[in-house]
Formats: sequence, C-alpha cells, structure tokens
Amino acid sequence: MAQGGDMREGGMQGGERAGRAGAPAGTGGAGGFLRRALDLVIAPRECFAAVERGPRTWWQPLLVLVLASVALVAFGYEQVILPAQLEALSTQGDLAGAELARAEEVIRSPMVRALGIGGAAIGMPIAALLMAVIAHLAVAFLLGGGGTFLQSWAVVCHALLVGVFELVVKLPAMLKQGTPEVLFGPAILLERTDPPSFLYQFLKEFDVFTFWKIGLIALGLALVHRLRMKTVLATLLGIWLLWALGSATVTTALRG
Repeated sequence: MAQGGDMREGGMQGGERAGRAGAPAGTGGAGGFLRRALDLVIAPRECFAAVERGPRTWWQPLLVLVLASVALVAFGYEQVILPAQLEALSTQGDLAGAELARAEEVIRSPMVRALGIGGAAIGMPIAALLMAVIAHLAVAFLLGGGGTFLQSWAVVCHALLVGVFELVVKLPAMLKQGTPEVLFGPAILLERTDPPSFLYQFLKEFDVFTFWKIGLIALGLALVHRLRMKTVLATLLGIWLLWALGSATVTTALRG
C-alpha cells in the first residue's frame, strides 16, 4: 500500500513538473501578467519563477512603467513638473528680468511639455536597460551565474513594476508639494538648503521603494542564475552604494 501511495505521489509530482515545463515559453505560466504583478507584492518568488519560465514577457511590465511615467508628465505637468522647473529656474542667479521671463515662457510652452512626455517614454526603457546590463554583468561574470541576459532583463523589468505602486503612494504628496521629488527615507529629517548639501543628496537615495526594488531584483537574479540570495543582494547593494556616492558628489559639485 505504501509503495502504491509513493507511486501515485511520484506520478502527481511528475505530472506537475511536466505541466510547468510544457507552459508556453512566452506566457510566464498560468495567470498572466496580472497574476505576476500581484505575486510581485505578496509572493515574489512565485512571480520570478514564472518570469524564469517565460522571460519574453519582459515587455508587459515595461509597457506599464512607460505608460505610468508618460501619464505623470502628461496629466501632472502643471501641478508637479512645472513648479519644480520654475523653482529650479528661479534659483539661477545668472537669469533676471527679461531673460528670466523668457525662460519661464519657454518652460510653459507646449513644445517643452511634449519633450517631457517624449523623454518619459524613452527614458524609462533606457534606465531599465542600463540597470539590467549592470546587474547581469555583476551576477553572470563576477558571481558566475548561469542565467541568460533575457532572464535578467525580464527580472529587472518586473521588479521595477514596484515603481507604479511608488507613484500611487507618492502622488498625493507630489501634488501637494508641487514637486516629483518626494522622500521616503532619512533625508526627510534634514533641512533642504540651497544648494542642497552633499549629505542631503546622498541620503536622498536611501528611499524605501529603492531598497524594495533592489531586494526584488536580487531575489529574481538569484533564482534565475542559481545563486545565493545574500551574495547577489550584497553585490547589488555595493554597486548601488557606489552609484549613490558618485551621484551625490557630481550633483553637489554642479549645484555648489
């Protein structure tokens, strides 16, 4: 009897494996994109397991991210983007009088707004691609991972989907403050000087949603490359820390 039960159990497990293996390569498993988006929040391992099976689904989360970025610029330009641009323009001491008025007129023009929308549509895929390239080089060559770049690219695109949740959470504060720069980190405790200090620029990068994205990317890459999660996470955090230091240094020098 025990032997028969073992055979049935083994047959069921084999059937499940066969069913998973037989899933179409481009579908990412049962449930589709909405299922993966939900799993990204409540069960990220399930999400990235589906991504590993169907990496050609990378375009779905990327399309959502592009649409969200374009919508922010298109519908929130007057309330969010324009006030921040005008504030930055007013702090430039080399513009005054007629020149300042002309610059403000240009910023308010439909052409600049259209360029902003186009920049959002193009900038998001470029940023995601750069992140995917750097992450893949780190895990595939430095750590010896065995996954493909397509899998790494799909992992990054899905992990960045957290940006949509970030936009939903931060949008009320963006509209209230009139700026897309809303902080969910230690920099909120510092006084924002003009120009901002190096410490402010550095701590500004320590955002809750940034660490959420890094953690998800590390989890997904560890899964598809068959590496330890802690090793991948430490590597990505090291790369991010170098970038944060470099970004704060350059920004402080340019605005100092």
